[in-house]
Amino acid sequence: MKSFLFLFGFLWKIWFIIFFIISFLILLPLFVILSYKKEYFIILNSVIRFWCKCLIFVIGIKLETNFEQKINYNCNYIFCPNHKSYIDIALIYASIKSPILFIGKEEITKYPIFGLLYKKHVITVKRKSIKNSFLAYKKATKEINNNKNIVVFPEGGIFKDTDLKKFKNGAFKIAEASKTPIIPISIFNSQNLFKKYFCFPGKAKIIIHKEIATNNKDFINLKNETWNVIKNSLNEIK
Repeated sequence: MKSFLFLFGFLWKIWFIIFFIISFLILLPLFVILSYKKEYFIILNSVIRFWCKCLIFVIGIKLETNFEQKINYNCNYIFCPNHKSYIDIALIYASIKSPILFIGKEEITKYPIFGLLYKKHVITVKRKSIKNSFLAYKKATKEINNNKNIVVFPEGGIFKDTDLKKFKNGAFKIAEASKTPIIPISIFNSQNLFKKYFCFPGKAKIIIHKEIATNNKDFINLKNETWNVIKNSLNEIK
């Protein structure tokens, strides 16, 4: 039985990769056109959101999104989700209607074609470079001031175990400096549905928590409060 599940998961991942490549190539001209000018940012976000919903549907993921409070789409936020799978990015795009800009690792810019578009629509950061990280978060602050929402995975990467890791400081320093509220996001079960060599149909859940106002809080307090919200949420589902 276990061998059958591994075979199914492997073949299902191949099917997903084929669809990903074909759909990306079909949408490529549109991606290129909409990446040409900053004025097209909102339209580009809508196209990416549609594409992500298609990817989630094709892989067989049923996404449940719960909001603890209604998002004010006229305001700007820093969204901070936990991160256990590459499919998390698609799940977030599918859940949030606001135009969003991710902070992501620079290594993906090396991928042919996809990397060029990734670089145009993601604030890239070289995680082991202090200087590069500083410049990336400086750019993120500038984008917030230009009325854009930022998504940061504060754990700083994907880890195999399910424990919530200690958060990096970057997102919370941006929040403190720009006085931008933080919205914690809890993602459940994505690590079981989308693995490195396997993927499976199933149910994923996202909870978009109440915003955390910056007020007079420093970045340490913001970081701890965000971590506690997500940690408590993950513990409740276990």
